Amino acid sequence: MAYDRTRLQHVSAGIWKYKTADTHATVDTAAYFNEDGSPLKLGDIINVLVVTNIDASNEATSTYGTHLVNSVTRGNPDVIDVSDVTVGVATDTD
Repeated sequence: MAYDRTRLQHVSAGIWKYKTADTHATVDTAAYFNEDGSPLKLGDIINVLVVTNIDASNEATSTYGTHLVNSVTRGNPDVIDVSDVTVGVATDTD
């Protein structure tokens, strides 16, 4: 998969959420979030949910974590770089 702007949702000032089937290693690759007119700004936090079977009836969480927008260069397209993931831990004991 590639970056899908429709999956990036604004939560509050400087906070975003993004759902994808891509791994965190793919998401934090240089140029992943590049696009014309990107809403992302330096210092924004993106909470990323990685899922299996995206948008299917059996969609499930794979991993989640946080990426920080490290740099933004405005242009055509805007060049966005994000940090490596800070991994979250999901425990479901039932």
